[in-house]
Amino acid sequence: MATSAENLKISDDTRVYIIDELIEPYYKNVIKNTLSARQCWRKTGIAFETISKIMVAFGSIISFSAGVYEDQTLSFVSGSISCLSLAFLQFSSFSYKENKKQSEELNVLLKTLGLETIPVLERSAIPQGKKTTGQQPHQPQQPPPQPPPQLPFQLPFDLSMFQQNKNEKDEKGESTLSTVKSLFESCTDTINNVQYNIKDDIIELKEEVLDDINPLSNINVSLNVSSNNN
Repeated sequence: MATSAENLKISDDTRVYIIDELIEPYYKNVIKNTLSARQCWRKTGIAFETISKIMVAFGSIISFSAGVYEDQTLSFVSGSISCLSLAFLQFSSFSYKENKKQSEELNVLLKTLGLETIPVLERSAIPQGKKTTGQQPHQPQQPPPQPPPQLPFQLPFDLSMFQQNKNEKDEKGESTLSTVKSLFESCTDTINNVQYNIKDDIIELKEEVLDDINPLSNINVSLNVSSNNN
């Protein structure tokens, strides 16, 4: 009588054999191959990226040479090197992605076996210094710190000093204005005095001239009278 699948029971020896002879060797081989593939992809990415950088340098030199010597062959060689450099760079990026993929698969296996995971290092996807690690423990997000209370704005100096300086300037300005006004008045008085003195001098000079002219006029009159008599 055939037994059904529901009634089928596996003996303990079979379980031990499957675990010891099949599952454990399988995990060993998978982990070993994944580690080897991970290391191989990483080395391949580094090598192709280095070759790409070197080819870019050579392509630039040949491109400048083609412009100087006006040689079409050098231009073709420069373009070909640039295309190969781009292809190598793309393959290097693909290698880094495969390295990351292998690392993630390895971490899944290690986590299944209850072992500690390995860090996943990204070389080209993020800048230097920002590396992600696989299966990091989740840390609860802490609330952001509260900003310090805003204090009322205060000037680092006292405005009264400016008011005092302003008052001092006003006083100085008033004193200067009064000084200028007094000087102007004194100058006006001096000019008026000089004007009066000049006017008096002119009047005196005029009188002196008239006094000197009167005797001469009398002489001319006498001479005219004498000539008429003759």
